[in-house]
Amino acid sequence: IKRENKAYGIFQTVRTILLVCIGMLIFRASSLHEALLMFRGVFTSFSLKSIADGSLLKAVGMQEADLAVIISGLLVIIVVGVLREKGVDIRKKILSRHLYVFITLFVLMLAIIILGKYGADSQGSAFLYGQF
Repeated sequence: IKRENKAYGIFQTVRTILLVCIGMLIFRASSLHEALLMFRGVFTSFSLKSIADGSLLKAVGMQEADLAVIISGLLVIIVVGVLREKGVDIRKKILSRHLYVFITLFVLMLAIIILGKYGADSQGSAFLYGQF
């Protein structure tokens, strides 16, 4: 197998994502039996209809705006990853631009931090630490 092959790189990425997802299922479950039930449910209880009618978002406590933020973040991560694979230095590109671009990015990141979901009804720590 040629390790420089693009298909091999894609295989490595998909394999790593699958291993991480399986690991998350195991650590999220309270027992191995529950983890196996959850893993089986990924393939048997899934329906595209739940995505189309919005019931999946409601089941996990999300709104359409939350989904838009997640998709936007994923797109940024993918674009940055592809550019880094091609050898583009993102920091140099951003810092070489005019000062207003840097200030705009800084303000946007600050807005995300300040306007993030915090408050009495937020349970970020429950999600972050899971069963630990």
